[in-house]
This record gives sequence, structure tokens and C-alpha cells, in this order.
Amino acid sequence: MADINIQMKNKIGETWNKLFPKTKISLVEGLPAKLDDVDTRLNAAATKTEVNAKIGVVNEQLADIAQDVAITVTVGTGGNYPTINAALAYLSRKTLKYVNRGLKAEIKLLSGFVMAEQVIISGINLGWIIISSEDATVTINRASLVSRVEFPSYAGSSGAIGMNSAFMGVNNAVLPVINTLFTMNETGASGSYGGVFVINNSSATVMKDCGVRNAGGTTLYAAQTSHIVAMGADASYSKGNALSVFRGSWISFRGGNGSYAGVNGMYADSNSHIEASGANVSHATQAAIWCDSVSSIAIPDGDASYAGTNGIVCNGASNVDADKTILDNAGQRGVSCTDGSTVTVWQSSIKNAGTQGVYAERGGFINATAAVVTGAADRGAYAVNGGRINVQNANCRKGAVDSTSDIVVNNGGEILAIGATGGLNKVANTVTAAGLIIGADVVEQITATLQNGWTGTLYYGKNGQGQVWVRGTIVAGSVTADTIAAVLPGGYRPVGAPFPVLAFANNSVIPAFTISVGGSLQLRTSSITAGMSVDINCTFQT
Repeated sequence: MADINIQMKNKIGETWNKLFPKTKISLVEGLPAKLDDVDTRLNAAATKTEVNAKIGVVNEQLADIAQDVAITVTVGTGGNYPTINAALAYLSRKTLKYVNRGLKAEIKLLSGFVMAEQVIISGINLGWIIISSEDATVTINRASLVSRVEFPSYAGSSGAIGMNSAFMGVNNAVLPVINTLFTMNETGASGSYGGVFVINNSSATVMKDCGVRNAGGTTLYAAQTSHIVAMGADASYSKGNALSVFRGSWISFRGGNGSYAGVNGMYADSNSHIEASGANVSHATQAAIWCDSVSSIAIPDGDASYAGTNGIVCNGASNVDADKTILDNAGQRGVSCTDGSTVTVWQSSIKNAGTQGVYAERGGFINATAAVVTGAADRGAYAVNGGRINVQNANCRKGAVDSTSDIVVNNGGEILAIGATGGLNKVANTVTAAGLIIGADVVEQITATLQNGWTGTLYYGKNGQGQVWVRGTIVAGSVTADTIAAVLPGGYRPVGAPFPVLAFANNSVIPAFTISVGGSLQLRTSSITAGMSVDINCTFQT
């Protein structure tokens, strides 16, 4: 026991000598006397003052590190710190205590602040820090983005992909939350001067209506199992892609604005994913949506119109869900799907494509049920080289009347066209070397003669089952009771009793007409007024 006591007292002496070198003691023999000496020294006024001073310094340091309340620091002229990095250096020393619902630290950028720096985080979590601003927008000085983060372009490659982004998270980093709308100026050289870039299992969060506009490269970029949450964020007017995900990464961009991208609106590659319901990626210089290499993009109810090249490009066993999305006025194809990929554009608008409205090749499949694929310059729906398309109840007409370029198969293509509007390049339900068009209703089309002041276009004919169909859009002329708008000839009339015709007018479906056994299309409602547009689409047995 004595030996243990000696060891303990010697340890006390060593610690004392480290703290107070001017009052060293030696504890070797005669412990009681030496301990009395220690007590005497501790009671000395000078020693007490020195001890209290050191304890005070330690307490100040602990208070500076431990954080149990929210804190705000300012950056800019007259603020606490001159730069964001200086503020981060201060806040990153702190250790958060547990508080229900968490604690946050805010870096507030003062009015007039210009970001002339890069925030590059490696291996640490600063997601508890929020960057906000007094001004509605904060300028990023592009010429100041001088540091570059690179990674190999692919396995075995000597090349590299690199970014000089304003905010970069590397190697398990979590960037501060961006609660500010930045706008990048165009100083310095052009290049890959992006907005937010995370790589190697890193992450970032961008708040609604915040982000980076006019980025010199890709605005939001997640690579190598990284992710960005940016719902409702602003990534517009990028000089590169608005969004890019690569190698097992993902971005949530629901309701975001990635319009007017200098390259693609959104780009997913190498088993990555973008969730962008309701997002706007219109007016991209190249493709609005590009999905490749077993990746997926979901943008239902979105806007991908006015793409410089293609509205959607989907390759390499990938998947795009763009139901009810606007894909009008693409410079080339509205939708291009190849190599075992799948695109869903149910009830989407794909008007006025520069070449084909919807195009499937090499095992690609497009579900364009009930879509509007009108006005394409070359072909409406085109399945070639084993591609498949479903255009049931879709309108694929290039022009005002049917043509053999509306619904087209070639070299083993297949199109399901039951209820579709548009002409066929091959006889329906007949297998040829060109492919197969299944179940198209329209095998003949005749223009009806309108009368009593009714105008527009009304067609009729017989389908492959011998049923008479009548469809078209007409404008009301005389609307007195029992007015006859047109008369169908013999062979195209109902047998035994008049056939009731529902029509769509004034945003409602109404029982508007009957077709008599004599072929008269007679008005049977007072709900239709002169000049009103009326849509008719009916089928009956003769």
C-alpha cells in the first residue's frame, strides 16, 4: 500500500510541476513533510492567484467550445468576421449540447457582402450551421473560385473530372445549410465554376428559393454516393447542367427551378437518381432531361419545354417518369428512349418536336398513353429497331389531317395504338418486317360536310370491327332546337333507333346531339351557344 501511495503522490508532483514550473516540488521521500509543503504552497496568496487565473482561462475556453443556445455571427463590413471561412473556423470549434429539436448556428451575410472565396469542407459535419443573408441575393465573384477538386472520370482512366465550385464537400463532409440566393458574376475565365459540389459520401442542403444562379459550371453536382436536398431551390441560368448526379448519388429537387441551363437541365449517370416532381428545367441549351447507365429521374407535372435538342434522352436501361409533364417545342425529339430503357409520359404534352415526337429504339419502351404528340416535323410516334411505344388514346397527328408519318414502325418496331389519332405507315394488326401496329381504330377517314353555319372539322369512318366512328372539333352555328349540323351517308348510320352523342363543350361533357337512323347529326341541347367549340368522339354499331 505504501508503494501505491508513493506512486500516487509522485504523480501529483509531476502534474504540479507541469502546471506551475516556478514552484517545483520533489516527492521522493518523507511524504508527510512534502505534502505539508504542498498545502503551504497552495495556501500562499500568489499561488492561489495563479491557480484561479488558470482555472478562469480553462473555463473561458470551455464556454467558448460548448454550445447550448442558438448563436448568430455576422460576416461582412462591420460584422464579426470578414469571410465565411473565418466564421466557419470559429463555429467549427464548438461542441453542441443536446437540446430537444436541436441547435443551430447562423452565419448572416451583411448587406453588400460579396463572396470572394470558396467554402471547401472535408470530413466534418457542419450541417448544424446555416448561411443566410440580409440582401435578397448575394454575389459570388467567379474569379475567386481558384481551388479545384478532381476525381477519376472512370476506372482505369488517366483523366479526371473536376470542379471549382463555390461550395464543396469532400470525403464524408456535410456542408452548411444554404439559406441564401447567390448569383455568380462572370469575372475571370469561363470553366467548371459550379455552385454546390459534393463528392465521396458527402451531402448538402439548399433551402427553398435559395441556391446559386448563373453558375459558371454545373449548379448542383453530387458524385460518388453523395446527395443534395434542394427542394424548391434555384439553379437557373447555369452555364453547365443545372443538376448532375454521378456514381450512386441522388438529388431531391422537387419544385425546383433549373431553367435556362447552358447544357442539360438535369443529368443522371451511373446508377444515380433525381427526384424533381413539379420542377422547371425548360429552355435548356441541349436536353432538358438526360438519364443514362441504370439511372432514374422522376419529374411528373414538370416543365421540360423548349429544349435545344431533346426533351428527354433515356439510355442504358434507365428510367424516366414524366407523367403530365410539358415537353413542347423540343429542337429535335420530344422523347428519345433506347437500349432497354423506359420512359413514361402519360398525359404529357409533347407538341411541335423538331424531328420525332416520341422515338423508341433498341428495346426502349415509351408509355405515351393519352399524350398529345401533335405537330412533329418528321414523325409523331416512331418505333424502330425493336423499340416499343404505347400511344393508346394519344393524338399523334403531325398536321390537321392523318398522314402515314403520324404513327410509324420500321425494322421490327412495335406500337400499340388503340384509340390513337393519326395515320399509320402500315396496315394495323398485320405483322411485317417493318414491325407491328396493334389495334389502331382508324382504317378509313372521311370528312363530313357541315351545314347551318356550323364550321370546323368533323370526320367519320369505320374501324377494323366494322363500327362507325365520328370525331372532330366543330364550332356552333345555328343553335335552334333540332338543328342539323351534318348528315352521314348510308352505311354509316345507326340501325333501329337514334344514337345519343355526348360532346365536350364549355368544360363539360353534355348530351349534345343524336344521330338519327337517317344519318342527321341533330342538336339536342340548349347548353351550346353560337360560336362555342364542341368536341365529338363516339363509336356505334351499324
